[in-house]
Amino acid sequence: MHFWGISRMTNTPNWKSQLILLHKNELQYFKTRKFEKRKKDYLTGCCVAKWVTAAYLNETDLATIEIANGVFNQPVVRYNGWNIPGVSLSHSHEMSVALSFPSGHPMALDIEKVDPNRVDVYQRQLTEYEKGLVQKRGKDESIDYCQIWTMKEALSKVLGCGLTAPFSILEIKAPSFRENGNSFCYFKNFGQYQCHSWIINEYALSIVLPVKTEINSDVQAFFG
Repeated sequence: MHFWGISRMTNTPNWKSQLILLHKNELQYFKTRKFEKRKKDYLTGCCVAKWVTAAYLNETDLATIEIANGVFNQPVVRYNGWNIPGVSLSHSHEMSVALSFPSGHPMALDIEKVDPNRVDVYQRQLTEYEKGLVQKRGKDESIDYCQIWTMKEALSKVLGCGLTAPFSILEIKAPSFRENGNSFCYFKNFGQYQCHSWIINEYALSIVLPVKTEINSDVQAFFG
């Protein structure tokens, strides 16, 4: 069974009230952050990852769960128990999302706010094939480029390499872009994975999962 957690970072004065949810090691790391924005980003991302992991573990005390960093800065769950799940975490602007899954069933997600001013950034990470797909569609390039970006970044996370791998290796294959923003693709070099992607509230959200796995949940419902 897979669980989701979604949190919105806000500017409310009491955002630090969530500090009570942190593991002692997380609190120590939080205190090393010098800037308020970095503190907010860390706390929001950490909490949403803990909420979704707690749901998976059926654990009510979130402070017993630690979201640590792996060698490639990927989120790693530390918990005194068996069947510890994996977790994938992403945030962009005021939105943080997390996905919990069985450790033997790798999955990952990525979220990015669509920004027309970043078209050049997205474009530099796309192959000629991918740029051709966008141009052929003749739609809003900022949306399509951002969506492909999140597809590829989610794949890099599930592979455990993050952005250290050339984006050309992560090239998408046989995409299906739909007018409602609910899209799908495979990958040229990683046939064992598929990707589902959505455009929701000005954000592109992509999930990569094993090719024979189905998504039965209404992902858009998590955003209200």
